[in-house]
Amino acid sequence: MIGTLLSVLLSVSLVKCTDAGGVGVTYGTRGTTLPPPADVARFLAYTIFDRVRLLDADPRALQAFADTGLAVDVTVPNGDVPRLVNLTFAQRWVRTRVAPFAEATNISRILVGNEVISQANRTLLLSLVPAMQNLHTALVTASLHREIKVSSPHSLEILSASTPPSAGQFRDGYDKAIVKPLLSFLRATGAPFMVNAYPFYGLTSDTLDYALFRRNFGLYHADMTPVYDAGILTAPQEVVVGPVVSTKVTPAPEAAEGRRWCVAKPAADEVALQENIDFAHAAYAMNLYFQSNGQHAFDCDFGQTGVVTTVDPSYESCKFT
Repeated sequence: MIGTLLSVLLSVSLVKCTDAGGVGVTYGTRGTTLPPPADVARFLAYTIFDRVRLLDADPRALQAFADTGLAVDVTVPNGDVPRLVNLTFAQRWVRTRVAPFAEATNISRILVGNEVISQANRTLLLSLVPAMQNLHTALVTASLHREIKVSSPHSLEILSASTPPSAGQFRDGYDKAIVKPLLSFLRATGAPFMVNAYPFYGLTSDTLDYALFRRNFGLYHADMTPVYDAGILTAPQEVVVGPVVSTKVTPAPEAAEGRRWCVAKPAADEVALQENIDFAHAAYAMNLYFQSNGQHAFDCDFGQTGVVTTVDPSYESCKFT
């Protein structure tokens, strides 16, 4: 069930923070039977993670992470970025979404949009840097600019070439118009340049363990107890996140009727599917989980973005097992 996956609960997108030397997770809340934010915050306190990235500025989550010591990044949705070009709106956003929680919750960054440059939306593109500048101005007004920095996470599509690294360069047309003023702002304010790095896009049989973080992260039951020891808990003590109302039972595999695979639905909601992709390359990883957990129909739900098929989805060198 989707509620039993850490991949959905925490959308396991590893965040390596060069400015603070920490490791964190992205906390997404699209899904079913998710634990409340307070339980998530208590769970993370027992792990090696010291940062969490919120995909919005949900006040319930900000309250839940108060006094935990975890550094928290909040996100401005792409749809709100053009509105932040208005300084008054930016000041009100900081005053209502950030300032009330800043004393108790360690808010470290405001992330303006997500992968804006890859959206091919002219209004959104031209709004990005002015929106970031206005939010910084609003933070200065609220005397929060020293503690909270403003940045924006980018897709690797911001690069026209990345292999080998020495050949890396920003995309033509964006380098001077968007990237140059963006980098100037980040340097002037001491904020980090951020990239959503998805190692599974370069997935091969030799890199599968790395791409799926298989040696680093485990799956978790709905009560947040680990299915197996993945080495991320800081102590072997039990994590208490509320009453457990049922005993965990592993159902027997469903009766086999020939080979079956789990893949993404052709008409799946793009937003929900993107969150699966944030966990791993959707079709391959969804099927891997489906095959490894008994091939139950609910193991291929993934927020109603998966479907069981009897047609082998393998193609070229990509073989589904």
